[in-house]
Amino acid sequence: MEENYCQSCGMPMNEEFYGTEANNEKNQEYCIYCYENGAFKQPELTMEQMIDVCVPFMKNKGMKEQEARALMSSCLPQLKRWKKEDMPVRILEKSEMLIVGKEIRTTNEDGKCMKEILELWQQFKSQKLGDKIPNKVEANSILGIYTDYENNEKGSYSFIVGFQVSSIEFIPEGMVSKVIPASKYYVVTAKGKMPQKIGEAWAHIWNSGISRTYKGDFELYDERYNDTENAEVDIYVSIK
Repeated sequence: MEENYCQSCGMPMNEEFYGTEANNEKNQEYCIYCYENGAFKQPELTMEQMIDVCVPFMKNKGMKEQEARALMSSCLPQLKRWKKEDMPVRILEKSEMLIVGKEIRTTNEDGKCMKEILELWQQFKSQKLGDKIPNKVEANSILGIYTDYENNEKGSYSFIVGFQVSSIEFIPEGMVSKVIPASKYYVVTAKGKMPQKIGEAWAHIWNSGISRTYKGDFELYDERYNDTENAEVDIYVSIK
């Protein structure tokens, strides 16, 4: 049976342990412990934290901790999730934004956000909720917004699927309005097959060492987003 290595934790794996995409197809690059339903189960994890997770398992197999850490520190930077690629990055400043959309509260704990955010996107599309939002600034630019952080990435936060609008005088039933303050943004462009490339872009962000403000971050899905190998999504992360 063919055996690959997980490109997140380095675990040897066969088909039984392959991760899954959002459509339930197998992903042969990442294991089920790291990647499920088309996204990393712990998207906020840094490479150093992954080493901390893996070392106890290696010690249980008889390896000394110092040896295990040295091996992981050598191998993980070569894996796809952690390998530093030349992702298009730029710094932009944006003025205050008015947002209207459908909101949930979620958390990164145990990958809970992956399932809940996916379900919100599916609801937004299947019920055509975007059609109910008036005064759109850009009708073809849907936003996935992260805001109202309880404790940075460690606590709960709000995720909203919606649009930037010119007025919040009318808010459709069941939706909310938010004001995203003016901010400086670290902008990463994910390019390639989605949603896997979005996960890789967030991994880049988590390991970039930037000073985040957690005032409001968002993903921009415009006419460049599609189901081809050339899709693009911009991720805006508010920074100091």
